[in-house]
Amino acid sequence: MLDAFEKEAAATRRPRLLLAAAVAAGKGNIDNGYEVAAVTKLLDFANVMTYDLHGSWDPFTGHNSPLYGSSADVGEHVYYNVDFAMKYWRDQGAPLEKLLVGFPTYGRTFRTTTGANGVGAPANGPASAGLCETIQCVDLQLALLNNVWILTEGQQHVHSDIPQAKYLKENKFGGAVVWSLDLDDFAGQFCGQGRYPLISYLRSLLNSEDYTTVGPIVTSSASTNHTAGTATTTTTRTTTTAVSGSGFCAGKPNGLYANDKDPRSYYHCSNGITYIKTCSNSLVYDDKCKCCNWA
Repeated sequence: MLDAFEKEAAATRRPRLLLAAAVAAGKGNIDNGYEVAAVTKLLDFANVMTYDLHGSWDPFTGHNSPLYGSSADVGEHVYYNVDFAMKYWRDQGAPLEKLLVGFPTYGRTFRTTTGANGVGAPANGPASAGLCETIQCVDLQLALLNNVWILTEGQQHVHSDIPQAKYLKENKFGGAVVWSLDLDDFAGQFCGQGRYPLISYLRSLLNSEDYTTVGPIVTSSASTNHTAGTATTTTTRTTTTAVSGSGFCAGKPNGLYANDKDPRSYYHCSNGITYIKTCSNSLVYDDKCKCCNWA
């Protein structure tokens, strides 16, 4: 297929089509199914399916896409987490820049068999809805009601912390792949936070120079120093009043808002608290997609 793509590109004088593959995250499937170094040498991207690592098929509750293992994990389940899967692909010879971390836009439900709750509680099959769509709209990380356990991967709302985004950047993986587009609020009619709120927020985190959620800090100033043809940006934060006032997010719905005084930064409102986020160099905040975009 790669040869065909290269021949087509040469014949049409257009950029070559990308060759990517969705690949397993489970250790057993990786060991039995792939010659990792040889396969990834041919691919532009390997989309690691780091989701469905736990679900109603298990006899206990567990995160759909846990970043790390849990003390409740035993046997082969100690391998069922994002950290192990990504580093296992890396250690088997896959280039970091080709590995994309999988992000689910859905959660899993469980029906518990005892009064226990939390990760590792005994369970027997799914609740009435085994798949929980648009998890960004769920207000609780988990809910136990009539023995129904709903797991939503840690998002208390769409603009909560997504630790996998920070993990991806710190470990220098190539990027993110989402499953799936239609499980986000693609029409913007359900959550009231615009189209694709979860995916847009993930994109803004990956494009942002400063990932960290910083609490009730309301202003940010940046200075740029040019030396020997290169530019370095130093960002400083203060607790002084922002351009739109320290109560910018007071009374506003959770979401992202443009900063009319600085196109590279934007406001992130969460439960009435104001946060400042800054886009990467060469990017500006685009309120249409609620993301950092090319100027």
